Amino acid sequence: MLVSEALGAPTLVALSDSRALFETGLIVVLAAAAPLIAQVLRAPSILLLLAFGFGAGAIGALDPDALFGQSAVAAIVSIAVGIILFDSGLELRLDELRGGAHRVYRRLVTIGIAITWAVGAVASYLLFDLSWEVALVLGAVLVVSGPTVVGPLLDYIRPTRDVATALKWEGTLADPIGATLGVLVFQAVVAGQARPGQEAVEFFASLGVGVGLGLAGAALATAWAKWFRPTPSQGFTGIMMFVVAAVVAADLIRDDAGLISGLVVGAVLVNRPPRGLDSSGLTVQSAKLARDWRGQIATTATFLIGVLFIILSAQVSPSDIAELGWVSVAFVAVLILVARPLAVGVATLRSTLQLNERAFMAWMAPRGIVAAATSSTFALGLSKAGVGGGAEQLGAITFVVIVGAALVYGLSGPTVARALGVASDGPGGVLLVGGSRVGRAIASALQKHGVGAVIWTGSEELAELAEVEGLTVYRGDPTAVASPEAAPELDSVETALVATDDDGMNAMLAADLAEFYTRERVYQLATDTDDETGFYVRAQVLFDDTATHQELDAWMQRGADIGSVELGAEGRGSEGAIPMFVVRGSGGLEILTSAERPVLKPGDQVIGLRRA
Repeated sequence: MLVSEALGAPTLVALSDSRALFETGLIVVLAAAAPLIAQVLRAPSILLLLAFGFGAGAIGALDPDALFGQSAVAAIVSIAVGIILFDSGLELRLDELRGGAHRVYRRLVTIGIAITWAVGAVASYLLFDLSWEVALVLGAVLVVSGPTVVGPLLDYIRPTRDVATALKWEGTLADPIGATLGVLVFQAVVAGQARPGQEAVEFFASLGVGVGLGLAGAALATAWAKWFRPTPSQGFTGIMMFVVAAVVAADLIRDDAGLISGLVVGAVLVNRPPRGLDSSGLTVQSAKLARDWRGQIATTATFLIGVLFIILSAQVSPSDIAELGWVSVAFVAVLILVARPLAVGVATLRSTLQLNERAFMAWMAPRGIVAAATSSTFALGLSKAGVGGGAEQLGAITFVVIVGAALVYGLSGPTVARALGVASDGPGGVLLVGGSRVGRAIASALQKHGVGAVIWTGSEELAELAEVEGLTVYRGDPTAVASPEAAPELDSVETALVATDDDGMNAMLAADLAEFYTRERVYQLATDTDDETGFYVRAQVLFDDTATHQELDAWMQRGADIGSVELGAEGRGSEGAIPMFVVRGSGGLEILTSAERPVLKPGDQVIGLRRA
């Protein structure tokens, strides 16, 4: 007996260790795989993350509470959400707030939140078997939005700037404000009394702690960067150190104040970047360091979102969903068709937004990771405090709302935007690097065919000449986020064409821009050099192997121009023309390279060099 016990104990330990290893690995694999698969399927990644997590939990392959323990799960969620909101805060540039955007987003995160809370609480009380106390907590949970869901949709739809700015700021600020509101309502319910005056004081106390520690974290990060002068990898490590410290310190003082701290650190750093962590000057290379550490943070935040969705959705069982029944669909419909339009209608009263812009905003309010995280925490807390009335249903109801909203908004958003006329028409814009005669001619031809073209050049003389010719010139850093004072077309730039008269400069700029736009969206002119190693070719070669800057400029000196051309045999330009672009009848832009020949469809137009 003693021998069998001695032999059996290590076996059981090994099995336990194997199970923990399997579940931890499963979380990581699913969190990484879902966005990749979603990109292939052209579906919102949140849907696959929820499906994978829910499925893994349903078949018993994943049990986060047993794996980590409830306390550890809560701690992981708090820190991870703080980092995610820090990444969102890095998108909140104050110079974006102009026109009616700043007034609208302020109303959305105040009056809009109050309306959404009221409608959600009343609807959940009437539709589910919830007590008023639990309904109030659920209503508070569901006021949050989802910047990680809204952001990709806005990037794809490209609505008007005021609409995009208002929705982005609302989605980012609603998360910490809504989470803080949820904590206060939860505490009032657990205490058995809700005194508005006291809760208001508690709310502003949490807000003060979060903002204060966020400012302290940003100040320390700035001082450290100025003194230490970190490399890109050190910049990422150091920034994360200060962010996590601020988030944890704030949470220890006031529950969920860390969400505010993370957001504040990001907002401060993006508006007052510390030396050594962001760009200075107007050259392309100056932004490389900033892109390095911000890119690492964005990647980390994306991965954490995946991990949290897998963990939190695995905690919802099929029986929980089945118990809700079809009434949950009615609840989602109330939030989408009543709460959101009402909140947007009141928030946009007397604003400068057009009716179609307001209608689109009323159809855009997905929920994200903060709603899932807070509902899970509150459900557990209410149950431990002995608060009945359906507290155990909070997680399942929130899960259904997140899935329903993701399905409705994610799948219909682009169609609704086009129907309302708020989506950008035509192909995305082109950044033309180089203000020489060749660059200006290409930009002018694209502009005449309805393609947004922006000139960037290091020469002020060439920039002024381009402006005289009616072209749009951007004088800032082409890899940085555009400010309202800069060319608005830069907001929709998707592709960079490098066309200066210096092959070495073209290679350097193409390599730098590829780090920002990706290599697939950067092109450069063919080179005049005889180098066979390809040292001067760092991107896709534009148009034709013979279309060097020197050759194109020589043809233009002899009277050639760029405009509509006809294609001859084998897809080549007739009468010696060099095809350059195809403006598709469906609205897309195809940039031709030396390695391909276009296949035209009815309604397509070819732009190219027309030799005199």
